[in-house]
Amino acid sequence: MWSQILYGLIHQRYITAPEGLERMRQKYERGDFGYCPRVLCQGTKLLPCGVTDELRARPVKTFCSMCRNLYHVRLKHAQQLDGAYFGQSFPHVFLLKFPKYQAPCQPIEYKPKIFGFDMMYPDNLPTAEEYARQLEAIEKEKKEAEEKKAKAEAEKKGEDKEGEKKEEKEVEPKAAATA
Repeated sequence: MWSQILYGLIHQRYITAPEGLERMRQKYERGDFGYCPRVLCQGTKLLPCGVTDELRARPVKTFCSMCRNLYHVRLKHAQQLDGAYFGQSFPHVFLLKFPKYQAPCQPIEYKPKIFGFDMMYPDNLPTAEEYARQLEAIEKEKKEAEEKKAKAEAEKKGEDKEGEKKEEKEVEPKAAATA
């Protein structure tokens, strides 16, 4: 256990040394670390990267130099590796040492189109959470309106019954007087 941790920390230092960088360059050229899953990166090769230098905190991720995003490792045996064994700085040290592997341009931005026309979303378009809250508020208002309407109808029926009772009381004395 401790020997594995020690080996991992030595590995982190080794891959940032000149000899280690050269060996990692060979692996990078072969594509051993995989390719960016983002279609618009056009198969840019990935570099291993740790999210944190803290041991046992997060597993290793892969870094794309074009879109500058981190991705989960797809290789099953590598998913169990600790990210601290590569460190946060490895991909950046690698790209400083070998600038030819730096992505030549910024990532291509995807622009949605409908029948060839650019889609322009309004700036005030709600997020999914805001939309859900708005729907809940609308449903609540509908329910309250239905309850008020039902209550008003119940009160109206109650008034109608009281009015009928008064009319019956008025009719009864008249009937008694005529008898």
